[in-house]
Amino acid sequence: YFEWRAQLEAEAGRWRVSALLLGVACLALIALLVFQASRPAPVYFFAGSRGMAVGGLARADRVPPELVEAFASQVALVFGNLMPATARQSYDRMRVHMTPNLQRQLAAQAAADLQSIEERQLSTSFTVRDSLVLAATADRWTVRVSGHRLSWSRATLMTEEDIAYEFDIVRARPSDANPAGLAIARVSVGRPPKPAPPTAPDQNS
Repeated sequence: YFEWRAQLEAEAGRWRVSALLLGVACLALIALLVFQASRPAPVYFFAGSRGMAVGGLARADRVPPELVEAFASQVALVFGNLMPATARQSYDRMRVHMTPNLQRQLAAQAAADLQSIEERQLSTSFTVRDSLVLAATADRWTVRVSGHRLSWSRATLMTEEDIAYEFDIVRARPSDANPAGLAIARVSVGRPPKPAPPTAPDQNS
C-alpha cells in the first residue's frame, strides 16, 4: 500500500510541475503577442528626387510607387557620393539595402573598389536630376535614377558626366534599419537615355 501511495504522489507531483511549466509557457506566449501587437510600426521618411518628401508607416502589404522612387534616389546618392574617409561606411550602408544574393555578387567588386578608392584617393559627387519607375509588378520594380557625377583623384578633377543608375527593387521585411521594407536585387550604371528628337511639324496642316 505504501509503495503504491508513494508512486501515486510522485505521479501527482510530476503532473503539477508539468501544469506549472505549461502555465508559464502560456503566459510568456501571451506577453510576446501583446508586445508584438503594441510595438509601433517602423516609420520611413525620404526626400524624393523632385524635392517632395515621402513618409509614412511601413507596411509589408502596401508599397506606394512614390516610396519606391524615393528609395531608389536615396540609394543612388549613397552609391554616387564617395570619398576615402567614408567609403567603407557608405558600402556598409548599401549592403543593408541589398538582397543577400546581390551582396554575394558584389562582394569581390566592392573590395576592389574600396582598395582603389583608398589607394588613389578617389572621390565622387552625384546629384540626382530625375527618377522614373520603368516597370512594376506587385513585388518588384525597376527604377532608373539619372543625374550628374563628378570624379576626383585627390584634388584633380578627372571626369564630369551624366549617368543613370538602374535598380531592380523587391519587397523586404520592414525594420528599424530598413523602414521602407525594400531591397535592391540588381544594380547597373550607364548613360542616361538620349531625349527623343522633336517631331517634325505636319507639312499637310
